[in-house]
Amino acid sequence: MNSLEQKLYNEAVKIHKDILPCGRKKTFSECYTEEQGVTIFWYDTEDGSTHLVLSSKLKDDHND
Repeated sequence: MNSLEQKLYNEAVKIHKDILPCGRKKTFSECYTEEQGVTIFWYDTEDGSTHLVLSSKLKDDHND
């Protein structure tokens, strides 16, 4: 997991505390995609809802 992916993961945990890999994914490292230069972290919560965190929504310090 690179620095940006770690920041997205940390943001998700800050929002929902208990998170799970999205859908049928087995690990969080499988839950990242990139679209038009934006990294997206997809994850589920215990109630079965899917959520995402966008790198473009993080504070400006995400460009390490």
